[in-house]
Amino acid sequence: MTDEDRVFLTPVSPGLVDYCWVEAGTLLKKACDVSNGRYDIISLRREIDSGSQHLWILYRGDNEMIAAFTTSISTYPLKSYINISFCGSNDEGIWIKHRDVIISSVTGWGKNFGCSGFEIIGRMGWVKSLAPLGFKRSHVTIEREI
Repeated sequence: MTDEDRVFLTPVSPGLVDYCWVEAGTLLKKACDVSNGRYDIISLRREIDSGSQHLWILYRGDNEMIAAFTTSISTYPLKSYINISFCGSNDEGIWIKHRDVIISSVTGWGKNFGCSGFEIIGRMGWVKSLAPLGFKRSHVTIEREI
C-alpha cells in the first residue's frame, strides 16, 4: 500500500477543532454555500462547537487533509439515525474511493450512540455512489422560497 492509498479517518474532539478549522472550514464552506441559505460557515462552526454537529477529517498519509464532513444524530420517537450533513473536498472522487472506510467508521460511531439507521439528505449523486453499500432512496425533498 502506497502513502497515496493510505487514509485515516478521525472524528475531531470539540476541544481540538481550532487546530484544523482553517483547512476543514475551507473545505466545508463549499457545502454551506449550496445549502440554499440554511447555513453559512459561521453557523456550521457554532453547531460544531455546541456539539450538535460532529466534525470528521479524512487524512491521506500522516497529515494531508483530503476531506472534511460533519455528522449529527436525529432522534425520532422510535429510533435514532446518523446523518452526514456537510461534506467538502477538493477532489469529489474522494467520496467514492473511500466510501467504505467513511461509512463503516461513522456507522460504528453511531452504534455507540444508539443509532439504528443512517440518513443523508443531499444531491442525487449520493444515491448512485452509496447504493453498493446498501443505501437506497427513500424520500424526496421539495422546497420553495416564500
